[in-house]
Amino acid sequence: MSNNDQPAFNALSVFQAHFGTPPGSLDAKLECEKWESLCNKLLVDRERLRTELEKARLDKIYSEFKPEPTMEEVYAQVDRETTLEQIIAELEHAAEQKT
Repeated sequence: MSNNDQPAFNALSVFQAHFGTPPGSLDAKLECEKWESLCNKLLVDRERLRTELEKARLDKIYSEFKPEPTMEEVYAQVDRETTLEQIIAELEHAAEQKT
């Protein structure tokens, strides 16, 4: 049974897959440069992914955003048929139903 706590890759296997040789098999200075190269590439990838994540979050927020209605839209929804007396009567009736 495999241990689920272990990552699928570790630094050594990534280094070997990326550069074709296992770490420690090259000159120390050259190997250090390769590690720096790999680290820089990963930092660039991390920044790209952070930017994409932030864009996706903003896209989600914008897609759910409902702007406040304009006054014209509010006025268009006004009930011009019901009188004030009818509204008061409905409210009084609703209050009586609750008691």
